[in-house]
Amino acid sequence: MNKKIPALIINGNLGAGKTAVGKILAERLSFKFLSSGNFFREEAVSRDITFDELHKLMIEDSSIDKMLDERLQKFLSSSTHYVIDSRMAAFFEPGAFKVFLSVDPLVGAERIFDDIQKNPLRHSEASAQNVSEVLDFNIRRAESEKIRYQELYGFNHLDTSLYDLVLDTSASSPEDLANEIEEVYKEWIRV
Repeated sequence: MNKKIPALIINGNLGAGKTAVGKILAERLSFKFLSSGNFFREEAVSRDITFDELHKLMIEDSSIDKMLDERLQKFLSSSTHYVIDSRMAAFFEPGAFKVFLSVDPLVGAERIFDDIQKNPLRHSEASAQNVSEVLDFNIRRAESEKIRYQELYGFNHLDTSLYDLVLDTSASSPEDLANEIEEVYKEWIRV
């Protein structure tokens, strides 16, 4: 068994609310918060391409994943007392409390489309004109990530058996989810 560290890793389906829930938990626990999705958004902006174009590049060029994963590993190795929204953190840091958030694909697409309209950090995703386009992109992205992470690391980030807690977020508020996660995490860290 891995040594427990005071940290939470949140993974899940696209649009499941990982960032929203993670920020609430980080504030409540007085932990640092990091969304590794920002690494991808920053990379797209630095290349002056859309988020979709970056994901297409990543299918052909594994060095992009490796470079972004090195940034993630650097953060994980230098920190405790964090909440991170990340696909690969559960692979790189097995001692943290790991949460998987699932969501109905259409609900997830609706949430992402709404956030693209409001959140300047997601401007590299602004090419989506409607929920249907977001849903199509999410399906392609999820399949691409599953294949890439399996090929690079032999890791299936969607295998819910790897997580300490699995929740469906389709009909729950971020606050309610944070309440449940916080309660289970505090029990987990005590044992």
